[in-house]
Amino acid sequence: MPKENQFAHSAERIEELIANLERSTDPAARAGVRELVEALMDVHGAALEKMLEIISRVDDRVKHAVADDPLVSSLLLLYGLHPDDLGTRVNRAVEKMRQYVRKHGGEIGEISINETKIAIRLETSGCHSTAHTLKSAVEDAIRAAAPDVAEVEIEDGADPASNSGFVPVGSLQVKPLSNAEKIGTD
Repeated sequence: MPKENQFAHSAERIEELIANLERSTDPAARAGVRELVEALMDVHGAALEKMLEIISRVDDRVKHAVADDPLVSSLLLLYGLHPDDLGTRVNRAVEKMRQYVRKHGGEIGEISINETKIAIRLETSGCHSTAHTLKSAVEDAIRAAAPDVAEVEIEDGADPASNSGFVPVGSLQVKPLSNAEKIGTD
C-alpha cells in the first residue's frame, strides 16, 4: 500500500507541475517540456508493451494477474495497454459487487457502457442511507475498474416512496365512527 500512496502522491505532483508549466509565459519552454514528456512516455510505453508481450509468452494468466493490480492497471490504462477492454473491466467489477448489493437488499439491473459514460440501474429497498451506501460502493467499484471513463451514473431504480420513509398524512388519520358503528357497540 505505501507504494500505491507514493504513486498517487507522484501523480498529483505531476499534475501540479503540468499546471505550472501551462501558466508559463514562454511558449518555447512549454513546447519543449511537452515534447520531452511525450518522448519519455513513448519509451516507457514501448518498454511496458514489450514486458507484457514477454509475460504473455510465458503465461497469459500472469499478464491478467499483473493487470488486476490497481497500481499497474492504472499505468497500463494510461499507456493504452490494459489487456481487458472497458466492457470486460466494468462487467467484472459489477459481478464482484452483485453479492454485496444483494446482501443489503438491492439488485444491480441494466448496465449501459460507452467510451465516455457508464450508467447502472440500482434497485434498492429499505432506508435511504442503505441505498446511498450501496450507490456509493457500486460507483467506487466502477470508477476503480474504469478510471478512463469520464462519467459514472448510478440510477436509482427503487420506488421513491418506499425509500424515503414518507408516510402520507391521510393514512395516519383515524376515521371517525359513523352513528351506526357507535350504536352497534352496546
